[in-house]
Amino acid sequence: MEAAGQRPGSPPRNDPTSNASPVKSPAYKARRVEEGAGRVDVPKLPRQRNLFGYFQKKAQQPEPGQGPQVEAAAADALAQAGAAPAVPVEAHSTLVETIDLASAHGSAVGSGLASSADAGGPSDVPAPGGHGSRTQRVPRAYDTGISGAGSSAGPVTPASGKGKGARGRGRGGGRGRGRGRGRGRGRKGRGNGAEVASEEEKEDGEEKEAGAEAVKEAGEEAGEEEAEEWTLEKRKEEVQRLMATGQLSGVLADENGGWLSITPEYTLRCLTCAALGSQARSTKWVQPSGVERIVISGVHDHARSKGHKHAVQAQAARGVLASRQAVFKDQQSKQIADISVVVYNLCYTKDALNKFTSWYKTAHLLGAESFDSMGTYSSRTCALELAGFISMALDDNLVKELAEAPVVGLSVDESTDVSIRKALLVYVSYVDKKYVTHNRFLQLEALDDGATGEALFNTIVSVCQEAGISIKDKVVSFTSDGPAVMTGTHSGVGVRLKALNPRMVHVVCMAHKVALVLANIFKAEPRLVEYDKLLSAIYNYFGKSADRRQELQRIAADLGMKKLQVLRKHDIRWMSRADVVARIKELYPVLLDFFRGETTATGKDVYEQLCNARTLIFTYVLDRMLALYKAVTLELQNRGTSFLVVKRLVAGLVSIMEHSFTYHEGEPGKQLPPQLSPEINEVVDSLSTTGGVWNGHTFKTASGDMRMFTYDFFEEKDTIERIAKLIITDTRTRFPDDIGVMAAFQLFLPGNMRQARNPYTYGMKEFEVLLKHYGKPAAEGSEPFIDKAKAQEEFEMLFFQCVEDARNEEMSDLGMQEFWQVELDYLRGRRAPNLMKLVMTALVIMPATAEVERGFSTMNDVKGDSRNRLGLDTLDALMRIALNGPPLEEYKRQLVKDVVERWFAAKKRCPNRSSHASRPTRVKTHKVEVLWEDSAAGVVIAV
Repeated sequence: MEAAGQRPGSPPRNDPTSNASPVKSPAYKARRVEEGAGRVDVPKLPRQRNLFGYFQKKAQQPEPGQGPQVEAAAADALAQAGAAPAVPVEAHSTLVETIDLASAHGSAVGSGLASSADAGGPSDVPAPGGHGSRTQRVPRAYDTGISGAGSSAGPVTPASGKGKGARGRGRGGGRGRGRGRGRGRGRKGRGNGAEVASEEEKEDGEEKEAGAEAVKEAGEEAGEEEAEEWTLEKRKEEVQRLMATGQLSGVLADENGGWLSITPEYTLRCLTCAALGSQARSTKWVQPSGVERIVISGVHDHARSKGHKHAVQAQAARGVLASRQAVFKDQQSKQIADISVVVYNLCYTKDALNKFTSWYKTAHLLGAESFDSMGTYSSRTCALELAGFISMALDDNLVKELAEAPVVGLSVDESTDVSIRKALLVYVSYVDKKYVTHNRFLQLEALDDGATGEALFNTIVSVCQEAGISIKDKVVSFTSDGPAVMTGTHSGVGVRLKALNPRMVHVVCMAHKVALVLANIFKAEPRLVEYDKLLSAIYNYFGKSADRRQELQRIAADLGMKKLQVLRKHDIRWMSRADVVARIKELYPVLLDFFRGETTATGKDVYEQLCNARTLIFTYVLDRMLALYKAVTLELQNRGTSFLVVKRLVAGLVSIMEHSFTYHEGEPGKQLPPQLSPEINEVVDSLSTTGGVWNGHTFKTASGDMRMFTYDFFEEKDTIERIAKLIITDTRTRFPDDIGVMAAFQLFLPGNMRQARNPYTYGMKEFEVLLKHYGKPAAEGSEPFIDKAKAQEEFEMLFFQCVEDARNEEMSDLGMQEFWQVELDYLRGRRAPNLMKLVMTALVIMPATAEVERGFSTMNDVKGDSRNRLGLDTLDALMRIALNGPPLEEYKRQLVKDVVERWFAAKKRCPNRSSHASRPTRVKTHKVEVLWEDSAAGVVIAV
């Protein structure tokens, strides 16, 4: 009768003739006690994968008396079993080695012998009850026994005679159940038994097998290092021998498909495993120091190892992924390029990026292929990121050009945006490698610490450092407006910068100076103060009434004049009064007709002032004065105007003011009256001949009698002359003839060169001044700006040819920048770097901060009332596109490819990502970072 749970046909479990594992009966236990008499019990070892480390530690600190006892017990046990005694292992010898355990074949039932674990030592004998045939490699130590094994293929855990191997069922099963069963699992044996291990047991066995392999590898390495020392000479000799004999053929990294790298120290390293980094499974072949033991078998063993095969598979998987990414990039490049064009156009025209989605939908409806129906990259976030990449591309190009430029000029100004936040705008002027002069926006910086001289100075220095601009060696000029924080003699920004670079020249904006001349006179002269109040009263009368505006336009239409509105004067806008006075003069007849019918007290008062002859004449005179100064201001605001023309412009302005509005000398000894202008003289003649009637309105004098008009007119002339003299005096004070070293640059002005009598002696005096200023070091230990001796030689040998070119009729119409663009190319060919430096210095000195003011106008356009919550960094990026960006067609030719590359490099997109895979982390460079500051206003783009 078969016992419950017993396999059919198998011998009874308690049958003494059977080789199956007996049950633990009292007789069995007594026999076990008798057999184990005198055996030394060995404590169980902790369960750990790194057996080598444990045995090494035990070898260094052995327990007293344990080693010899174990060796003696092992020898006695083997002698009783009838087996040959194991070779004794000396203390502190090789700690770990491998032995083969061959179990009996499935047909040899009942021929199993006692396990070596029972004897406390290793032996190549099959365990009792072992039915399969499997060779095992297990670690052995000198101070402990090792559990036996049936047909288990996994690493065996040392124990005191009992293991926990998986049970094999039936005759010939894959696992024995003898007394020395090892922990782990082997492969199926040759018998008829079926394998019943679960999937978890398989995985656990593979991990243990890998651990045993690692232990073996570590043990072999330790043994080899102790046995033999591989010096550098020996490693070099062995490597050369292996390469000469061709044994490394096919595995060297320089060959197709090779993975083996030979370091400069002649050690071996696996590049395939090293590419995995921390994920590599083979540690010693990944280390930078490499493997010192140069043995071809070690190379082959590593190539066959699971760690190397895993690395090869990972490398192949990465290659497939890279290929798929390349295909994805090719497919998406055109789409991103087209989308970036739309984003660029929105930023370039200062439009809001909130409109990008609607533009996307419109392009899709029009059939544009890049704008698909799925709405890929149609979000506002995508538009903001692309705007950041466009801004960075422009900024990188500018920084690269500044690095190549020999000299740089700075222009700065501070202002407040619509959100009442102070900011500093920095512009740079330079000459590029094609000798074209530029004045471009560099950066917008917040002034959170206030607009003090120290805060402004620190901000400017920080911006220059970030752009790679050396203030000490490269910056030659600093242009600003005229407040004390900039121009202060003790702690102004200009003084602080000149302390870093004494050669630097500080230019106070000359357009500001011209505007300040008239702004100050309007505050100081009573006649102008009174007239200024009249201008404000006229504007306020129409500014808040739509009916009055319409009535004014109706009267203008009836008189056949343009439908114009009265303008408002602005104190912060240059020469705004010139436009206001010019509009009053143009609308004077219309205003007379309008206010004649007004019944309000203000209307009657305005009409009475307009009908005063002095008011009419003063309007025409003041329009003439302001028009002259406005023309000079506009010339100074021109991008192509050099500071060298300022002296000529101011001299011409003063001459016209003296001739038109003051008593001046004509012929020797003869005083001439103010000439005014033909238009003014025509108005005076009309009033004199008609008895004070002009355009249907009767004018009065100050005395109320038109017969006194001639006398009143002479008095008005005296007032006009007094005002004109005040203006001329202030102008000469603000624009002195002696401007130091800047005056010496006049020799580079093409207009002066054309008037030179002798090209060979022209400009020598001015050039000596420049040599004295720029030929000495800026500070102790620093290099001079130019080589004084070589610069003198270049000037004498080459400059006369530039003078001859200036006198050429074909170049007579060229301006300062255009002329020297041609001549600098000539000087470069003649190798005159010092002379070229001086010319470039003259080109980069900006006479005004007009370009910076245009930057603030762009800032107000971008960050207006509808986008008043834009962050400063976002505003900086959008302004850079609007100010420094090229026209749309040029962007498509030059920048779109760079922008697309930046997009893909920053995003690291993973094509066809499976739904269950983890989302890849966005990889950001140190330049690209998108941070949300306001959901409605935009994203902060850190540049």
